[in-house]
Amino acid sequence: MVETVLDNIFISMIGSGITLYFFMDNKLIFILSEIMLFLVLLVAYYIRVKPSKMVNKVVYIAFGTFVIGFGLFIVYALICGVTNLGILLMNFKPAGPWIHWSIIIGLVIVSGFIGYRIGEKRDYKLLFSL
Repeated sequence: MVETVLDNIFISMIGSGITLYFFMDNKLIFILSEIMLFLVLLVAYYIRVKPSKMVNKVVYIAFGTFVIGFGLFIVYALICGVTNLGILLMNFKPAGPWIHWSIIIGLVIVSGFIGYRIGEKRDYKLLFSL
């Protein structure tokens, strides 16, 4: 079942790639996006067909880092915009940008740990896993 779905996705990726190649102006961006899509498809195939606990740990940490981290970054950006915290931090002349970067990196690290803990609670089983 999973193999047929992934085969259909692969065939539609190739078909849309051939079609869009003739209609896009910038061929380099198109080729790079097709390569990235192919790599993502390979990773999805590996995760679904050959499940392992180590790969699931990586998936949960990546989920925490990218999804939860992006949400925390948006909350931080809203706080900086609404309360003028960003202007206040930037007024610390030698260290203003470093404070911003350290907060953002801290949010990414914390969100990775949150993803790890979520995976630990679920025993590193992915959603809809076989």
